[in-house]
Amino acid sequence: MYGMFLYQIRDRAIQRNEKVKMLEVGLGCGMPYGTGASNAVWKQIFGASNTLDLWVTDIDAKCIEKLRAAGGLEGVSSMAGDQSKPEDIMAWVKASGGNFSVIVDDGGHKTTYIKNTFEVLWNHGLAPGGLYFIEDLFLQRTNPFEDVYPFADVINAWIEQLLMAECQWPCKKETVPQSVMEIRKKFPLPKGIKFILCQREACMLAKCNTDDVSVCS
Repeated sequence: MYGMFLYQIRDRAIQRNEKVKMLEVGLGCGMPYGTGASNAVWKQIFGASNTLDLWVTDIDAKCIEKLRAAGGLEGVSSMAGDQSKPEDIMAWVKASGGNFSVIVDDGGHKTTYIKNTFEVLWNHGLAPGGLYFIEDLFLQRTNPFEDVYPFADVINAWIEQLLMAECQWPCKKETVPQSVMEIRKKFPLPKGIKFILCQREACMLAKCNTDDVSVCS
């Protein structure tokens, strides 16, 4: 999924002599595959183009410091904060200046954390036309990540609303099942979602650009 979009973003940045500002939430501290392993993936995709402006965050400030001391964050900006606290997430926006072209949430994986992070970064941190990736969505149905509800249920509700957005007739309100109406009310579609693409375990939400009037009005 990343390859479908990031190479295009990279090539466009090269043509325009611009930087791609990217934020990854979660460094993988303590994971068996190694802390900061995905940094190598992003650098491989963007290669020597010198177009990547990478920012990373994690709840573990000591882990960030250790990785930086070991040279694992060379050329990368880092911030610490807690996804359970919206004020910490807003602090990331203020510290970085926001306006990210790409955001990857590979952090705490509980629905509460994903929801907090999305609500702040979608509205205040992601640039128009930006891409928002959410990883490991299957985990909310497993311990210890079980939370208020699986975030996959939220995305399913958003997809249903996107699919039915233009249906006015014969899709009258009284023909829509009550269960569907309740889900729409519980998980209303956020403003500015252009489309949603999902694969195994992860989804990407594309944000409307300023000129996407026909599909985002």
